Amino acid sequence: AKVQQSIPTRRRVLTGGEWGADHPALSLIREFGLESSVKHLVFRTPLEVRCLYRGAGVLVYPSLFEGFGMPVAEAILAGTPVACSDIAPLREIGGDAIVTFDPRSSESIAEALLKLLADSELRATLLEKGAERRRAFSPERIARDTCDLYRRVSGLESIEYDLYVPNRDLRWEKAQHWGRLFKNRMEEGSRVGGVVAWLRAAWNSPSMALRLRGRFSKRTQGSDSSSESSLKGRYGDEWIGPGYRNWMLVPNGSSRLEIRFQAPPESVASDLIIEVSIDAALACKGRFKGNAELALVAALPDQRGEMVEVRINCSRFFIPKEQGLSEDSRELSVKLVETRWF
Repeated sequence: AKVQQSIPTRRRVLTGGEWGADHPALSLIREFGLESSVKHLVFRTPLEVRCLYRGAGVLVYPSLFEGFGMPVAEAILAGTPVACSDIAPLREIGGDAIVTFDPRSSESIAEALLKLLADSELRATLLEKGAERRRAFSPERIARDTCDLYRRVSGLESIEYDLYVPNRDLRWEKAQHWGRLFKNRMEEGSRVGGVVAWLRAAWNSPSMALRLRGRFSKRTQGSDSSSESSLKGRYGDEWIGPGYRNWMLVPNGSSRLEIRFQAPPESVASDLIIEVSIDAALACKGRFKGNAELALVAALPDQRGEMVEVRINCSRFFIPKEQGLSEDSRELSVKLVETRWF
């Protein structure tokens, strides 16, 4: 509101998570009559965020706590002046290429913002210093320095880098942007919109567009066919304990999930009960009954999202070390042999 009084033509643009109807920011916007000058765009794609940076007069970042402060680095890379909180992580990132303020004081924030927008010489100075700071944010430089650090720690000499590393420039970001729209529109059933988005992705990066088409073709196989899922054991060797949970992406057209289990030692398998739940609802259960393997088929709920939560609860477990089987001291129940969608 303080900035609006001095510069009524400027707009404040916000991104991030959605606001509920009772969000305090909404009541403040209405209270100060800022409905037409404050825009909340929710989450945006990387290309859209990059465009927002480049079109902004200044990035305002009143953060109270940071581990790194990526938006400040992104704005500097985009050539946008920055006004941010006077806290150690942001000072380290921005150096002398930023203007700082007290994030708990609206007066301090407004003063820094108005100063940046009104002083063209200050803006030019910050942009010049920002160009120097950008060298520190080079992905290639960071990767090489990290590699060299590992080599020195392990007693090896640094190496000379002469390989060409493709730069993810604006065309790459455009291809990524249109690739996401292609995926969304195809899943929504808008094939014309999907084709247009794919062609625009191909114009900017043919190789990325071909990968997108290949991945989408695999996901849209007919419902009569089956496909292996990504459900794996908790420990990396397919063994799971008495309680197991994982999130899974459901292939288009799938209505059932089959899970095959390998029986544990007979002393455990004889009375072991396995329950499979999908999105917190019990889908199926069973026991080995003397068999070496058990196959359970879980039907998917009618109302579900693209991702489902799969839980496997086992009534018993064993510890291999206590059974004299190995030195393994984990609590194990069964082994996942195979998971398939139908």
